[in-house]
Amino acid sequence: MGFNNEREAHVPWKLPLQQQQQQQQQQQQQQQQQQQQQRQQQQESRRGRSSYRQTAAIALGLVLLWFALRYIVEVKVTLRWRSLQLQQASSGNRKHCSNSCYKARDGVCDEGRPNASPAQQQQQQEAQRRQGLPAGVSGVHCDLGTDCRDCGPWHGAQADSSWSEPQLPVAFLRARNVSVRARSTSAAAAPVNLGFAFTDPALDWDVSKHVQQDGVLEVGISQVFYKLLAGRCSSAGRGGLVADVGANFGWHALLAARLGCRVVAWEPVPAFRALLSHNLARNALTHLVAVRAAVVADPPGSKQVVVVPNRGIWGTAGIGGANVDMHLHDSSSGPPQQIEVIAESLDQVLEGQHVDLLKVDVEGYEPSVLATAQALLAAGAVDNIVLEYSPGVYERSSRWSEMGVHPAMLLDLKAAGYRLLHLPDEFARVWWDGRSLGAAIPKLREVTEQNLAYDLWDAETYSTGSLDPSASRPYCPAMVQLGLDSQGIPERLHPKSFHSAFGHNTNVWASRESKVRLQCSA
Repeated sequence: MGFNNEREAHVPWKLPLQQQQQQQQQQQQQQQQQQQQQRQQQQESRRGRSSYRQTAAIALGLVLLWFALRYIVEVKVTLRWRSLQLQQASSGNRKHCSNSCYKARDGVCDEGRPNASPAQQQQQQEAQRRQGLPAGVSGVHCDLGTDCRDCGPWHGAQADSSWSEPQLPVAFLRARNVSVRARSTSAAAAPVNLGFAFTDPALDWDVSKHVQQDGVLEVGISQVFYKLLAGRCSSAGRGGLVADVGANFGWHALLAARLGCRVVAWEPVPAFRALLSHNLARNALTHLVAVRAAVVADPPGSKQVVVVPNRGIWGTAGIGGANVDMHLHDSSSGPPQQIEVIAESLDQVLEGQHVDLLKVDVEGYEPSVLATAQALLAAGAVDNIVLEYSPGVYERSSRWSEMGVHPAMLLDLKAAGYRLLHLPDEFARVWWDGRSLGAAIPKLREVTEQNLAYDLWDAETYSTGSLDPSASRPYCPAMVQLGLDSQGIPERLHPKSFHSAFGHNTNVWASRESKVRLQCSA
């Protein structure tokens, strides 16, 4: 037994058996760990796929929501325009025939529209001579359809749909001692034909004077409108939108609408808006133009005061009256009119729309207007901008600290991808030099970042007083030696600045369209 026990204690197969058991246990543990790792990886993979699917679903939902919102906005815009067109079409189909005008039945058509028969035309010409009016210019004493005996029935709207005064436009103006005249556009405006109402040039030395004299207004700027819009908008008013901020009597709004574009026009001055409304009705364009009796300014919703001169350049009416020349104002008739209006935002009014052309003419407040269009500009939703550029408004009132606002505005447009072209007075002039709207646009100078950097430098030096016009040291001694004015503007400005090329104001065309191929100097 002792031998057997000793032999059994040293049996060689027992040690491998223990090792085998340990190895099996280790293998089982490794397999369990691998299985656990695989399960964890599978769970993580499933979680990753689930997270990816959730992210993709959220992204898809956001995209669909964006398209849905855009579709809703487009539908709302379309319905708004269709409603306007249907409303105006309904009004346009109406026949108006009354003799309620005080000049009715005097043998002359006093509505400012052409007479049908040669005898009536002769009577009209005789009336023009008696009133001392130039050939082709008629006195407008009656609203459309209110001198039926002499003019015949009027088929169409008598005013645009926004007109809410109890009196029709011409009666509204006459009640405020504003005389009205009208004429047809001259050959310069061909192929665009319009009948255009204005006031006595003795009161308004700008728009009324030049329309009466030439039958066309700002022919160079009108050329740009024609170049951009002709063939772009259909006759039904689809495919093109123009925003006219500072519409005045409506020349540019009428031009765009006659070319088939839809137009949103802002005009806060009641007298100007009356002429605009009459002009839209006179040309059967009320269905294409939505008139807003507000200003566009930052911040939207704020109350603004528009100051309107009663004599001089009516177009200088603007917020605060900073550009009104009081030397031209007729003080015997009282102070300039002040109108309180609410400011609107382009981003809000034009939300979701693509603007082919934005025109801004608001007497120095152009930077404030563009400040309300940041979303539109960032989205690339405005193709072209034609704006009056008026740094002289601040200079006239010695607001030197604000001189940099205008060049900064243009630099912002450059940064947004716009090419800036200068429309100088010799091109954009208000008087006619024989050109037609279809004539080729001449070589225009491009406004560069370098030019505007010098404008900012001038603004900084003026605001710090080193270029103060009252300083005794002349800025350019050579000009003094030659007997030239070295103390004024633009004489004291840097010769490479944009402002050195003009005086009080000028016009700029900003375009982000690659198809605009003009020869422009550097």
